[in-house]
Amino acid sequence: MALGAAITLAIQWNGSPPSRASSPTVRTASTARSKRFGWRPTDMSAMLIPILGICCGLLAIFGGVFVKPWFALQQRRMEIEADKVAEKAAQYAAQTERLEERVRVLERIVTDRGADLAQEIERLRDEPAVKRLPVN
Repeated sequence: MALGAAITLAIQWNGSPPSRASSPTVRTASTARSKRFGWRPTDMSAMLIPILGICCGLLAIFGGVFVKPWFALQQRRMEIEADKVAEKAAQYAAQTERLEERVRVLERIVTDRGADLAQEIERLRDEPAVKRLPVN
């Protein structure tokens, strides 16, 4: 913030931004090294492009070799689990059907036997008491 204010003040005072020629250069070990080997820190972006390209290629190979088969394995596991669940559901449905059939038979026995039992009780009431045997 203060640097921006200082630059604005310098532009207003001189009428133009300060040039590098007027400012003294500070020589450090890194600038001396860059002069000696012909490499500058700004040249790093030129080196990053091939490095990123190689990294993307390696990532694609890694994905094809390891990640894709892992996803296929997970999908196969889910298919097997779905088959097991479907088989269990079919077993439960068959058992429910058997139980419903048994309930229907019991209902039929209770309702049919109830009518026959009522008729038999009425018939026994109508018979004379002499013919009946004692109950022990």
